[in-house]
Amino acid sequence: MKIGKKLITFAVAGLALVGTAACSKNTGNSDADEKIPAKINKKTSIVFWHGMHGAQEATLKQLTNEFEKKNPNVKVKLENQGSYIDLQGKLTSTMQSPKNLPTIT
Repeated sequence: MKIGKKLITFAVAGLALVGTAACSKNTGNSDADEKIPAKINKKTSIVFWHGMHGAQEATLKQLTNEFEKKNPNVKVKLENQGSYIDLQGKLTSTMQSPKNLPTIT
């Protein structure tokens, strides 16, 4: 019976997501679209906090190296924060001073 409950839970969650997406109003001309540059012309650095280890961390480093080769003006600084629980705790505590938050997690 556990599988049935899980299936129902996923179905309800899926319907909720579809319903939310269907009700959204997307005009396509948002301010966010205008702020996303097509090309980075000056040196830019990105701080990426993560909680990956082992093969996942190795793959992340490989993907980061490939990204940096394709985007030579962008430097990605990977910072392992320990476990995902540690990462969440650090994000929560750092929200007090947003200037210290990473670019992405």
